[in-house]
Amino acid sequence: ATHGKWQLLEPNWDEEILTSSDGGSIDKVFGQSLWMLVAIPVAMMCSLAGWAITWAIRKIHTEISTKQDWPLWLPFVASCFVSACIGCVCFRTTGLRGVWGIGNESMQEAFESDFHGWEYLIFAMCKALAMIVSVAARAPGDVLEPILISGGFLGGLFGYILEKLVQDPELAQIVGKPCLVFGMVGLFSSCFRFPLTPVVITLELMGIDTYALVLPTVLCSFTAITMSNKLFPRPLLDDLLAQDGINLHALSQQAVIKELHYEEALEAQEQQETQHAALAGDGCPSTSSS
Repeated sequence: ATHGKWQLLEPNWDEEILTSSDGGSIDKVFGQSLWMLVAIPVAMMCSLAGWAITWAIRKIHTEISTKQDWPLWLPFVASCFVSACIGCVCFRTTGLRGVWGIGNESMQEAFESDFHGWEYLIFAMCKALAMIVSVAARAPGDVLEPILISGGFLGGLFGYILEKLVQDPELAQIVGKPCLVFGMVGLFSSCFRFPLTPVVITLELMGIDTYALVLPTVLCSFTAITMSNKLFPRPLLDDLLAQDGINLHALSQQAVIKELHYEEALEAQEQQETQHAALAGDGCPSTSSS
């Protein structure tokens, strides 16, 4: 993410964002008139999106699992084709290629350009759909970066709407970029239930200047986790393990039992070797005397 002085994303924060953490005033930390508390509704929106992603992956994977007559290669080929088509639709409508890759270049464009609300929505949906199809088919891929990028564009959609609603022109110019960060943190926290990990990842991706947004992003993270625990108590990774019949708790118990059995076998072997050595030692004098 961050290599020396180079960082993956350049948000180019406005001066008010950079100085928001100076002085310790709550009105400074959360922005003018506490506008950064929009992190809470962004987190709620991301919680709904996290629930939709988890439900869709479970539903599609269940449907694929019931097709016993399908060859093993068919779901993988189909998922690749569908993901490519989704990326093509996204590129034709928004001009963004991020569905076909990690999406960091599209994210950088979101920081630098003024997108329309429908562009934020279409890219977020396409990026999430491509990930859902791939993960449901268990095709090679990733879930961390697609969720970060999809969440960022969801936050961008919220920031776009907020810009249109805010009456203050100066405030309207600075609300968009932080909402991108809130969306990244909110959807990541919703899907994986890691409260501080997305905040640290955001700092690594965007540099130390993003430290000014630490408190709002932490608030966004915990809000997303709290609401997601009500909507769908099982996080995405746990749900994927359950779909594949993997019980980490049971596996850990089996590992402990095997280790105990192994130690018992070692002790029994050591006792046998000790007994054999004792018997061999008792037999030496009788042999010499004879």
